[in-house]
Amino acid sequence: MSEHMKKPPIDLFRVTCPAEKTHDIKEYLARQGCIVDDDSCDATAILPPLTPWTVLSGARYRESLTQKQLSDLTGISRRHLSEMEQGKRPIGHGHAELLGKVLNVEPRRFLSH
Repeated sequence: MSEHMKKPPIDLFRVTCPAEKTHDIKEYLARQGCIVDDDSCDATAILPPLTPWTVLSGARYRESLTQKQLSDLTGISRRHLSEMEQGKRPIGHGHAELLGKVLNVEPRRFLSH
């Protein structure tokens, strides 16, 4: 029977950094024994647009809150929160203030530009 051979762990991850630092960071990683993939793209090609509803859902996720928990903390109905996160309902100034306080986000980030 053959013996199971352990392979060294390999982590794959994506790094986003300022364009002017990219060259230095790639060189550093290569010196550390990393394989650096030179296929790069503009961040706007892979990141969704930053809209009030993506800020809301992202902040709620970051704080590890369900819509129900956020509803209990803000007094905004779970249905309205769901519609806000889907972009079906605008986030008004009053709700932006409540959400900003609970989610530790500048309230203006929840308002349409």
